[in-house]
Amino acid sequence: MKSHFDEPRKSVAQLAKMWAVDRQTVYTWIREKKLVAGKIGNAVRIRQSDWVAFEKWSEQAKSSTPELLSEKAETISMSNTKKTDDLHGFRQEQRMKKTLSVS
Repeated sequence: MKSHFDEPRKSVAQLAKMWAVDRQTVYTWIREKKLVAGKIGNAVRIRQSDWVAFEKWSEQAKSSTPELLSEKAETISMSNTKKTDDLHGFRQEQRMKKTLSVS
């Protein structure tokens, strides 16, 4: 049975190169606890299961963002439609009152 000690690990520089980002970006993700890392001596290392989990989380975050934005846009659009409908109703009501008061 394999333990987490046997798991492959990569350095911050290796992951930065693999993901085509700056090393500082990887350190930021570690500091923000988005990416789990450990130290071996003075070296920061990330286990394979942790970087794979981060990649999956990152992909989910990217794919869910457009959905969230479109839901928000739909809500705003519905809200604006209701406001427009209310305004048309108000104007129609005012015209009816004006017509009735003139008669």
